[in-house]
Amino acid sequence: MKNKLNLLIPSMALLFGALLILNSCGSDDGEEIVTFESDPAQFCVENPMDTRCFSIDPDAFCGANPLDTQCCIPSQDLDCHCTTGDNSTTDTANCCLFEYNQECFCTANPDDSRCQQDFGVGNGIGLLIDFESGLQSFAEDFFNPSEKIEFNGDASIDAVEGDSYLSLVFAADETENRGWHDFKYDPNEGSTEATIDLATMADPHLNFWVNSGSVAGDSLGFTIAFWGKDDGAGGNDATDYAAHPLFKTGSTNGEWVLMSIPISDMAVQNGWDGANDPVDKTVKYKLIKFAFMPEAWHIPGAFTAHVDAISLTDGPLEQLPWIK
Repeated sequence: MKNKLNLLIPSMALLFGALLILNSCGSDDGEEIVTFESDPAQFCVENPMDTRCFSIDPDAFCGANPLDTQCCIPSQDLDCHCTTGDNSTTDTANCCLFEYNQECFCTANPDDSRCQQDFGVGNGIGLLIDFESGLQSFAEDFFNPSEKIEFNGDASIDAVEGDSYLSLVFAADETENRGWHDFKYDPNEGSTEATIDLATMADPHLNFWVNSGSVAGDSLGFTIAFWGKDDGAGGNDATDYAAHPLFKTGSTNGEWVLMSIPISDMAVQNGWDGANDPVDKTVKYKLIKFAFMPEAWHIPGAFTAHVDAISLTDGPLEQLPWIK
């Protein structure tokens, strides 16, 4: 009997251990499995890369899946959003930044250093006339027969550079003194020395800004003359070279337009004989004359012309799209 009992006790211990093991396994099998449907938050903690988790915690999801297309939104990846499709121009609420939409940004932030227009300062001969000093902006022999040339001739138009620009406006029914009106750039006024040297530039460009106002159909004309050495008596000596390129356009609809013209491409009249020649870049010029004169030394019909920021640069200037 004692032997049987000794055999039974170990057997019962083994059986009891087995039952404990089975009971433990049964407890695991009965534990509830977390699914997205049963507990989305916990599921996404354990499965952050599941695409359904974007709707639960976008930050955590995009942190684990930065390249997922769902994350290409302003709150998660602004660069992706603003460089996708036409978002840079259509989503001005989020993408009106210099990096994505310069025109939008600079229109809203015109004083930002990245938005400043190049007016030719320090380039080539540079900015010749900016009209900021009134009549002292140009040479004294200013010719204004109608006395209609004025500064800032349209209250609705601001200067494109600085605070001042030059204007000449004729209504169609104004008939008096409609010939040329001019002003001159003469860096050595009072001297006969010619110092305007185009040869110092590889690709000289004459740049100026024009605005015909907001009246549709008004003409806008401008003539430029490069004058050679003065003879000291109010005339020109035998070696004078005068070139008269003509610029003419229709209405600019109240906006400023940059004309950046290669000197080598100018269609010019050499002297007074009507011969067409290029501007001679080997000759030093004493002065440059600018005339409000669209054709035949006479201003026809309704005429509105505003001009600003005249420069001579080595290479062209480019008008920034938000400068108008």
